[in-house]
Amino acid sequence: MATGMRTALSCLLLSTLACGGSPRLPARPLGVHDHLVEADRHEADARAHDELASSAEQRAATTPRICGDDGLSAQATSGGERLTPSAPCWTSEADAVERHRQAAARLRADARAHRAHARALHGAELEACAGLPEAEIGRSPFDHRDDVIAVAAELDGDRLRGARVTFAPVPGLSAAWMRRALACHQAQAAALGNDPTFLPHCPAAVAGVRTEVREERGGLVVVIRAEDPATALIVYGRAEALIDAGAGVDGR
Repeated sequence: MATGMRTALSCLLLSTLACGGSPRLPARPLGVHDHLVEADRHEADARAHDELASSAEQRAATTPRICGDDGLSAQATSGGERLTPSAPCWTSEADAVERHRQAAARLRADARAHRAHARALHGAELEACAGLPEAEIGRSPFDHRDDVIAVAAELDGDRLRGARVTFAPVPGLSAAWMRRALACHQAQAAALGNDPTFLPHCPAAVAGVRTEVREERGGLVVVIRAEDPATALIVYGRAEALIDAGAGVDGR
C-alpha cells in the first residue's frame, strides 16, 4: 500500500478512536461448547438445590413452625395492652423447601434454554455448510491472498465501518458461491463462540459483522461492515493484512 494512503488511513483510525473514545470489543457470544458447559453448570446447581430441599423437608417434619402462644397473646389488660406480646413466626423449614424447589426449577429451565441454543447453532452450521467441498469448509476465501487485488476502508462519513475487499476474476468464483462460503464460515464462527483463533485472517469471521457481495467490473467485491468501532478496526486490520502479505498489490 502506498505510503500516502497508509498515512491517511492511520489518521482516520486515530480519528475514529478519538471520536468514539476507547472502543472495547463487545462480549464474545457463547458457542455450542459454551452453552453445553453452562447447561451442565445449571444442572449441577439445580441438583444442589434439590439436596437442600430434601434436607429442609426432613427437618420440617420434626420442627414445628415457631409462633407465639395465641392463648396468652389474646389476653389484654384493662388498658387494652397485651399481657404477652406474640412471638414472631420465623421462616420455617417448609418455606425453605419451596424456595429451593423453585430455584432448582429455574436453573433447569436455564439449562434447557442453553441446550436449545447449542442445537440451533450446530444446526445452522450444518445447514450453511451443506454441499461445500471439505477443503472450502476449512479454509476462508480470504486465505487466497494472491487473488485479492484491492482493499479499501469502508467509511460512514469520517468513521471507519469495516473494509471492502476485491477479488480478481477467478474461474468458478461468483457472488452466489462467495455468499455461500461466507455464510458457512460465519455459522462455524458462531458455533465456536467466535473464537479469535478460528480463521484468524478472515475479516468476515468476526462477531457482529454484516457482509455484502457483488460482482463489479474487474472483480468480485466483498464489503464487511460493523457498527461497533472496535469491531470495525479489527475487520479493517485483517483486511489490510491481506494486502500486506501480497506482492506488489496496491489497496485503493
